Amino acid sequence: MSKTIRINLLVSPQEKADLDARAKRAKLTTSELVRRAVVAYDPEVDMDALQTLAQELAAVVERTEKKLDDNLAAIAELRGKLADEAALKAAARAELEAKGQVWPFPLDENEPKTSTP
Repeated sequence: MSKTIRINLLVSPQEKADLDARAKRAKLTTSELVRRAVVAYDPEVDMDALQTLAQELAAVVERTEKKLDDNLAAIAELRGKLADEAALKAAARAELEAKGQVWPFPLDENEPKTSTP
């Protein structure tokens, strides 16, 4: 283990209590919390620019989620229309077949087209 050096840091009683509480929540000693904070801190980072980017990203995410919701609703509507169309075709086919006529169109892509007599 490398040798350690003590650094005296002056803080208010409230700041010390806040540091202790944060350290406790993180299950760290106060010293370890301060060491990690110092290592992570970069004075050259422009926090205003980061905040602006975060806000722009949040707006993009919100617009994307709205478009996804709109598209999912459109897909559900189309599925309903396709189901209605299939039901209408099946009813028309049944009506024709009840009259002894042949349905000339396939009900779906997998069904072969029937020929008229």
